[in-house]
Formats: sequence, structure tokens, C-alpha cells
Amino acid sequence: MQDCTILLQQLVVMWQNWLEDLRAWWAEDVAHEVTCDQADHELWAELLPLDQEWLQLPQEQNTILGRAVHAMDDDHWVLDIILGSVNLTLQNFKIQFCLAYCKSTAVFYRTGIQVPV
Repeated sequence: MQDCTILLQQLVVMWQNWLEDLRAWWAEDVAHEVTCDQADHELWAELLPLDQEWLQLPQEQNTILGRAVHAMDDDHWVLDIILGSVNLTLQNFKIQFCLAYCKSTAVFYRTGIQVPV
């Protein structure tokens, strides 16, 4: 009977030691999770402004691109106006040249001089 009592006492002590170890492991695990969660929150606190900036950059790029396209469209209209005025000037020059040529041809025709073609 004494052997059984000693054996039961050893079993109870072993069981208590196991419970203490289990509680220590659990406390260590909880502390580790809290530390990891805190580090995770700090990391996300740093990443959130960067994420917001990352989302704003394409909007800013679209704004800049829109301004550039608008400026190119304005330049396109200015270029069209310049080329159109040059074209009108050339057409006026051609008309004036043709008129002058026709007049000179008429003069040469009246005088009997052959006009080289």
C-alpha cells in the first residue's frame, strides 16, 4: 500500500510539473503572439501612408498626362493654324504666280514672243 501511495504522490508531482510547464509554454506563446501582433501593427502603421501614396501616384500621373495631352492638343491647334496660314500663303503665292504667269503669257502672246514651257 505504501508503494501505491508513493507512486500516486510521484504521479501527482509529475502531473503538477507538467501543468506548470504547460502554463509556462502557454504564457510564452501568448507573449510571443502579442509581440508579433504589436510588430505587425507597427509595420502596417508605416505601410499605410506608403500605400496611400502608392494609390495617389497614378492619379497624379493621370493628371500630369491629362495636362500634357491638353497642351499637345493646344499645340496641335496652334500648329494647324500656322500650317493653315502657310498653306493659304502658298496658295496665294501660287495664285499670284499663276496670275503673273498668265499676264506675262498674254503679254508675250500679244507681242508674238514664244514662252518657254
